[in-house]
Amino acid sequence: MVSFNSDIKPIFARYTACMKRVVLGDTQGTANLELDDYECVKRFYYQVQVAIHGYDEAVGAPPLLVKDGPDKGKPVKASHPMPPGGEKSRMDQKKIDLYDQWVKEGMHP
Repeated sequence: MVSFNSDIKPIFARYTACMKRVVLGDTQGTANLELDDYECVKRFYYQVQVAIHGYDEAVGAPPLLVKDGPDKGKPVKASHPMPPGGEKSRMDQKKIDLYDQWVKEGMHP
């Protein structure tokens, strides 16, 4: 089982400081993105997932598909891929896969 504290938090460790300036919103309001905080990452899991898949098309990786709505099943387009810096800064595919697995398994702490 993939857990936030032992598996996911270390993936984001190098991006935590710079990403705290990012403000995300949902039905609960807005908040700074704190990648070292379980509740925050769980709350914004889909936005994070879309962002880390943001360079998929550029590098020929399998895309993340839209989960619902009129574009369901189509590749997701990230307006702000993560980490910043272009496709050469893309997160390692194994780390992206681990994050996807964490989401699929229910986002355990």
